[in-house]
Amino acid sequence: MLSNASYFAFTATPKNKTLEMFGEPLPRDGRTSYRPFHSYTMKQAIQEGFILDVLKHYTPVDSYYKLVKKIEDDPEFDTKKARKKLRRYVESHDHAIRLKAEIMVDHFHEQVLAAGKIGGQARAMVVTSGIERAIQYFHAFQAYLRSARARTRRSSPSRASTSTAGRR
Repeated sequence: MLSNASYFAFTATPKNKTLEMFGEPLPRDGRTSYRPFHSYTMKQAIQEGFILDVLKHYTPVDSYYKLVKKIEDDPEFDTKKARKKLRRYVESHDHAIRLKAEIMVDHFHEQVLAAGKIGGQARAMVVTSGIERAIQYFHAFQAYLRSARARTRRSSPSRASTSTAGRR
């Protein structure tokens, strides 16, 4: 790093490399870890009006399905593990993602844009369980917005974009 230059890092989720470059060393048990030299919390940014509270009008989309255990005393059957696998399968299915994307886009258009919330500058954010799911939703949103434009012959102001904080 140059001694006569200023370096700035703004991130909500600093990676180790960012902390090593911009953070303060924190020696512990013979190893050095790093911590941010300053913290500007989301809560503080919301209170100061720099960002909006994304959870203020958070609308969860619940999934419903039933797992039936055929043999009551089957020690080989792990209900918790089976539910987890079933949920992963159901929630990654293209049909389920397409339907949820349609519901979210329609809700956003009807309840947010049509109501002129945030001075007509409203944005929506979908948080997913991982990069693969984010990509699936991105494609579902794009396809639905394209089909809605074709059906109504009107241009929607909405566009889909994606951003990830992790690695694949």
